[in-house]
Amino acid sequence: MIIGQSGSGKSTLAQRIGALLGVSVTHLDREDYLPGWERRNANDSKAARRALYATQMWVCEGSLRTTWVQCVAHAEYVVWIDLPFALRLERVLLRQLRDWGQIKADCPDGCPRRFNLTEIRWLFRSRRKQDRAFTKHFSKAPEGFRLVRLRTPQSIETFFSTLSNISSAPETPGS
Repeated sequence: MIIGQSGSGKSTLAQRIGALLGVSVTHLDREDYLPGWERRNANDSKAARRALYATQMWVCEGSLRTTWVQCVAHAEYVVWIDLPFALRLERVLLRQLRDWGQIKADCPDGCPRRFNLTEIRWLFRSRRKQDRAFTKHFSKAPEGFRLVRLRTPQSIETFFSTLSNISSAPETPGS
């Protein structure tokens, strides 16, 4: 499970990890929204996530609190991408301009990218609130819960390199 605010690189890291592990990636916005960015019925979203949890190995990403609280309970690892605000804002603005009118893999069907002042306002308003919510939720995590918090682009690359090394290492007897 990969979480973080808009522009943190959740979708990109999820795609890279999915390709490395040979598993499909679930972009939770696709489960939570209908065409036109209408919120999906909560029961329908939960049903889609139950199907995800039933698979042996999965990678998903999302930033809605209702989504990640539920997914975290089923995740073996949670990667929290917590990049500086200015970098995330720059990425969101660039993405909105670069991908204008396109429906990307991480977007729900019928939800093309557009210049979205709502997303930018949300980025400003929620940055501290979301950090507090993540911290509060993870402070109550059960024993054995594995959280990786990545705060710089370099830490993301180091984390991915470590995963690459582990996944390409030959299995040793008894492991």
